[in-house]
Amino acid sequence: KRPEIQIKIIDLMITRQRETDILHELQDFAPELVGIHAMHFQAKSSHRIARMVKKNLDAPVVIGGPYPSSEPEAALLDPNIDVAIRGEGELTFVELIERLESGQDLSGLAGASYRRGGKVVIEPDRDFIPDLDKIPFPAWDLINMQKFFDWKVLTQNDIRWRRELATIFTSRACPYGCIFCHNMFGKRFRARSPENVLEEIKLLHEK
Repeated sequence: KRPEIQIKIIDLMITRQRETDILHELQDFAPELVGIHAMHFQAKSSHRIARMVKKNLDAPVVIGGPYPSSEPEAALLDPNIDVAIRGEGELTFVELIERLESGQDLSGLAGASYRRGGKVVIEPDRDFIPDLDKIPFPAWDLINMQKFFDWKVLTQNDIRWRRELATIFTSRACPYGCIFCHNMFGKRFRARSPENVLEEIKLLHEK
């Protein structure tokens, strides 16, 4: 954990901000690094945001999620994206920050892809996290939950009879063979413990 690092989350699926508004929010926060999460259908938008960041801010741009996990070369064809993180990003992202802080290069950074000398470097995959209980809970305190409860907003909350709903991942990976899947969590099913899941439910219910 790095409690001294300040994090700001901008969820464009909820806010639907214009690029000028996104830029103003970023400039006010003045980040030293910008991370972008992208599904495949969000690839075009992610490149637009990366271009905007590079044009206006002095910060490395890192992309993660299903899109760069499946197509790191395509993501890194964009000169506005510096690093693509593949698969589970928790450990890779922390190590990336530590290397950037210390001025180290990214050689051997498992799970990362980047450019060197104009060519894309694909480092080896990082091993999947075996014990999901060791991953801290999502930073729910950085999310305006009330925005997710608005039925007029497009979210993953399809249970309309109960607005106050939050999605919890209780496991990772899937043993099935759908050919369209990004497969970024692998095929070996891993589950959180019941106690760990209940602690997160308790956190959401009480706070």
